[in-house]
Amino acid sequence: RKYFTPTNLSPLWVGCYDRTDKSLPKRVLAYIDRLQLDQYPGGVPNTLQNTNEQWDFPNVWAPMQHMLVMGLDSLDSAEAKELAFRWGQRWVRGNYLTFNKTRAMFEKYDAQELGGHGGGGEYDVQTGFGWTNGAAMDLMNKYGDRMTTGAIE
Repeated sequence: RKYFTPTNLSPLWVGCYDRTDKSLPKRVLAYIDRLQLDQYPGGVPNTLQNTNEQWDFPNVWAPMQHMLVMGLDSLDSAEAKELAFRWGQRWVRGNYLTFNKTRAMFEKYDAQELGGHGGGGEYDVQTGFGWTNGAAMDLMNKYGDRMTTGAIE
């Protein structure tokens, strides 16, 4: 694709790729690096285009973060697994910071600010969102023994 959306990496999440292809993890990580997806403190944005619509930059959506983390973790690569952990911890930490400030979980967050809620689209950002809660809980279940509440790079 000529544009980024997390679903570009969905084959990793569903396991729809050749697991014997030893070059795949390196190519996936090069793609992530080329697009500078690891630079965002609030999570990987849903697109890189800012249209002021809810599905675009800078909004970050829980199902997409979860899919990216689990997909990267499925690769046979220590570097991909570490990136998956870092993104998972970053996502949970942002949710934690926001919850501590607002006593709410949001449907979408801001890629540019750890713990900032998203915006744009035809309605105000919603709170109490099940998919955000579910993604955070599953990531805590997966990585809870490694996660911390301290500063993140």
